[in-house]
Amino acid sequence: MHYTVDSSALTHLPICRDCGWRGNPETSKLAALIALQRHQRDIHPGESQGPLKSNIARARRAAMGRN
Repeated sequence: MHYTVDSSALTHLPICRDCGWRGNPETSKLAALIALQRHQRDIHPGESQGPLKSNIARARRAAMGRN
């Protein structure tokens, strides 16, 4: 699944580039990535989740102040 998180100063909008789905604006990038993960699980169940999971893990580490 190809995706984008369109970030502004206050919100992060999850966008699926495969089907055009746009989620609700989220207050953190982590929340936007989790919304994309739920979308992928529900709408694109047969596709790989590897890259999305690694980005979620990276966002969690950054949110906790770890690199």
